[in-house]
Amino acid sequence: MAVAEGSGGHRVTCDTDQHTCNIIGLQCGQTYQIYVSGVDGDCIGSRSEVHILETAPCVPQNVQTILECQSTVLNITWQQRGQAHHYHTTVRSSDGRVLGCDSNVTFCQVPHILCGLTYSVTVVAYSQTCNSSQSSVQHVTSAPCPPDAIFTVLDCELNTVSVSWDSSVDGVLYIAKAFDFNNDQNYYTCNTTETSCDITLTCGIDYNVTVVPLRDGCTGANAPVQYVMAAPCVPLMLDVEMDCLSDSAWLTWEESAGAELYIATATDSDGEVYQCNSTEGQCTVEQLQCGRFYNFSVTASNSQCNSPTSNTMESETAPCPPQNVVTSVGCGTGMVSVSWDESVGALSYTATLERTDGETTCCTANSTSCEVINLPCGQMYVLTVTAEGRTCNSSQSIEVIVRSVPCIPESLVSSTSCSDNVATMSWVSNEVGELYMVRAISDDGLHFDSCSGFGQSCDLTMLMCGVPYTATVIAQDSICTSPPSQAAPIRTVPCVPDYVSADVICQGNDLSVFWQESAGADSYTAMLEDSYGHLTNCQSMNDTTCTVNSLACGQTYHVSVIASDGYCDSLPSAIIDVNTAPCMPRGIRALMDCQSGTAALSWQPGTGAMQYVTTAVDESGHALSCESNNTNCELTGLACGESYNITVLAEGQTCSSAATMSGPLSTGEQSYSNHLLEYS
Repeated sequence: MAVAEGSGGHRVTCDTDQHTCNIIGLQCGQTYQIYVSGVDGDCIGSRSEVHILETAPCVPQNVQTILECQSTVLNITWQQRGQAHHYHTTVRSSDGRVLGCDSNVTFCQVPHILCGLTYSVTVVAYSQTCNSSQSSVQHVTSAPCPPDAIFTVLDCELNTVSVSWDSSVDGVLYIAKAFDFNNDQNYYTCNTTETSCDITLTCGIDYNVTVVPLRDGCTGANAPVQYVMAAPCVPLMLDVEMDCLSDSAWLTWEESAGAELYIATATDSDGEVYQCNSTEGQCTVEQLQCGRFYNFSVTASNSQCNSPTSNTMESETAPCPPQNVVTSVGCGTGMVSVSWDESVGALSYTATLERTDGETTCCTANSTSCEVINLPCGQMYVLTVTAEGRTCNSSQSIEVIVRSVPCIPESLVSSTSCSDNVATMSWVSNEVGELYMVRAISDDGLHFDSCSGFGQSCDLTMLMCGVPYTATVIAQDSICTSPPSQAAPIRTVPCVPDYVSADVICQGNDLSVFWQESAGADSYTAMLEDSYGHLTNCQSMNDTTCTVNSLACGQTYHVSVIASDGYCDSLPSAIIDVNTAPCMPRGIRALMDCQSGTAALSWQPGTGAMQYVTTAVDESGHALSCESNNTNCELTGLACGESYNITVLAEGQTCSSAATMSGPLSTGEQSYSNHLLEYS
């Protein structure tokens, strides 16, 4: 007898008188102990060796599929009776793809579930050696698929977005949603089973638009989002302020939602349009035409749409600025007259003269001219004329430069350059751009000089030396000339002394210098420079001569004279050369030839000598002489037995100097006529 005893107590047997038999009725999923015992009648023998047998697993029961809407993971559970080693779940999609999962528990997950498909699910249990049959088939359908792409078209006038997509699936409801970009709790929808629908949007809001499919209560994933910018809301025009000076209008409005840019428009009666753009709630419309009425409005804009036009406001520009402004200045009265062309729409006019320091003077008129009096002299003004209208004044006319009459220059003074007799005239004036003219006349009325410049000084370069002048200065612009300033004296440089001469007083080697009186001079200085460059001078206060005493002998002096007035010295006069007396000869020696009655004389030269005259005078007064350009000469005709005094005279250009030999020259007796005698 063969016996199979299950772990749960189930027992099945088979009897045979052979060596084999089949045990039937085993339960699935059980582990059985198999053994054989001999049977003899009522007596059963001991058990054979036991063998363990696992039966095939039971078929999994109650298979459940759990697929949450929009989930891509399929959860599968089942119940298992008896033992099983592991399980394999097979998932077949309606498009033929096969997925699966293995598990050793009664649960598994299948990922990668795609939308819009129906899946068939079966489970098979496995033991170590066998597997069960497939479980009953379970069907599950995934969430509907969203459109692959959606398209949006915005109708700016209706502020409606048309949402469309390529295709639809039967049984699926498509819901188009427009979410507020900044608040996804705020949204608008439309739905259809077709491929398009329209959503009406609120102005000024940015939206994310998508489409979601719905089937059997399951909502699929969102289609790719499209960004839609609704048309901006209509702005509210608040105010128009006219800028009278620039012919422009300052517009303000209440900013509207969704606006990226505002376009403000001004339209005149002829339909001419002027605009300005702004990203804020104001802008200025420029270059409006003067003297016109305008209607003002504003439109909001973004990158997609423009809003409808706002409410309209009306305003008027300023009168046109006066044209052809003309001025004239009365040089005698200082009055400035202003005239201009009439401006249409002007009720009155104001002419304004503004000084460079900001001070202004005005005149007002109902006609096209007015006059300004009592203007300070020497001022530069910028003249403008404005027209006053009903609500606004015009911008200024083109600027005109106006000068009041020039002021009389003040504090005229002179400064004379001693080196070139140029007088620099300077004065005080704060005016710019004016020409100043200086006129100088000598006190005797015979000489004139003038200079001019745009600064506060100029140079008189043609003045006569030693002549006093009186100068005045006037200021001049392109129209008028000022009266002369107070006169200022001019001191010129003394003239160079003329006709300079000099005499040498030979006795004391004194030198007297003479010259002609110089105009403008109060004193004189005679300058003497010797051959070695040494200077000597003499001065004279009123006379035209002076003397230098005890000059060195044998010198050539270069003599010039300078005139002075206590402020300036003249240039030196032309140089004349004067020679002093020559120096006396020295070392006179004589060599007497008694036989011939001849004496040879020699000496050291005297500086400055041009020639020498040697004289021998005997006791009776009889004289003999010889002349020489050299330092020796020969006396002949000397008588025997006489004694001579020898004198050597050095002759210069104007003076002479004499030297005597220290002892007499004796000619000796006749008996000594053959002897030569030397004297020194």
